[in-house]
Amino acid sequence: MRFSHFTTPSPINLTYRIGVLFAIFAILLKGRIMRKWLYFCFILFTVAFTRIAYTHAQETGSPLSAIDSLLQTAEQAVERNDLPAAIQASNRALALCRSSSELSDRLPSVLFSNAQLNTYGGNYERALQELHEVLSLNSHAPKPDPILDARTYTQLGIVSFFQHQWDDALYNYRKAEQLANPLGNIQGLSIARNNIANIYQKRGQYAEALAGYLECLRMQRESPSPDTGHALQYPVQCGFML
Repeated sequence: MRFSHFTTPSPINLTYRIGVLFAIFAILLKGRIMRKWLYFCFILFTVAFTRIAYTHAQETGSPLSAIDSLLQTAEQAVERNDLPAAIQASNRALALCRSSSELSDRLPSVLFSNAQLNTYGGNYERALQELHEVLSLNSHAPKPDPILDARTYTQLGIVSFFQHQWDDALYNYRKAEQLANPLGNIQGLSIARNNIANIYQKRGQYAEALAGYLECLRMQRESPSPDTGHALQYPVQCGFML
């Protein structure tokens, strides 16, 4: 798909033109019942085309602004606890991103956001596919982003955690920990270790879990504010963030 203002007629203009024809036709008719029926049809037609026009405006403007708008719509839906609407908006943003070669550098982050929503929506297979694609794209990028890799392995761990696959979850959380460690990000590292402690708890290894939680708390107290440093946005297992 190529984004252009001249590829298709504007639905708003079509609504106006067809509406005028409807109005003229209704005036020419003598029967009042027929005019009322046509007015009713015109109202329904206008409402439907207004929705189409809004969607058209989103998808035929700047592809970057359209994607940002759809992602914002997804965030607002999450705030309303409307996960299906969030996933729908995010899927459309991902489709737009894939359709434009100019936005190839944006694809990994949009994929990651979509995978998060699919995780919380229970679409685990698709989430796994998208997360592995993120890792592949990032590995072939001119400048691979270690923070994105760390976040992706954390999300892979969450997918495994939700499916009670403790070994896979532990593997991915440890990968996230390994990536966070050389970055010197204490906040992100502490959250990665919190997630590892969660696995120990699920396994019944309570001594290891307690030690992990205490270490996590110590690191978080000593770490600088994320607002003043280079923070990793890791989702915490018991209160993950989108």
